[in-house]
Amino acid sequence: MHRWQAAKEFRRGGVWWAYRFGFSENLPPNDVPNISIILNSMGLDVCLNAELQPSQKVMLKRNKRSTLDFDRLLDDHGGLWLKTYLKFEHQPRFYHWILADFMEPGDFDAATILRLRLEHENSFEHNQEYWIRKIISKNKGLSESLIHHLENRNKRLNLAIRLVEPFQKNAAYWSLPFVAQTNEIVNAVKRLKPLIDFFVK
Repeated sequence: MHRWQAAKEFRRGGVWWAYRFGFSENLPPNDVPNISIILNSMGLDVCLNAELQPSQKVMLKRNKRSTLDFDRLLDDHGGLWLKTYLKFEHQPRFYHWILADFMEPGDFDAATILRLRLEHENSFEHNQEYWIRKIISKNKGLSESLIHHLENRNKRLNLAIRLVEPFQKNAAYWSLPFVAQTNEIVNAVKRLKPLIDFFVK
């Protein structure tokens, strides 16, 4: 198991696309975990992404209610990593992302996700001040108003949860022709469909 507890580095940047599959009669669209494709410093991630706080609640609630079903779907896929990120807002809908947990396939299950969430809740008051000071010290361009927003807005834990099929920098994927790369991404998205169905039903 790899766990990056309050990682000492946080990195800028990233490009992402988000897609929503499925329909839920009792959940607004933004409450459903989506599928995101995220290009970052580590490579390219195809994610089942509970980024917004309502979707985080849905993921946690469904995992708690149907732990065995989630674990079976996780095993059926076989290649998903877990990444969680602490999110600190410095202006509306603009965040600093801090990688908090990073686990390989087979090292986590539904109970792990629930436990990590609880651990972050219990330690948030202690870590909140540390990360806000760290963000301010590393981002000299933040204005007084943005610092004020950062200090006053982040009173509750905001922990994005991602189930990730990664295409890392050294993967054979990057040497494939464009059409083959596209097919690989499409197939990765298709492999996430059973998990999306689990969260929207």
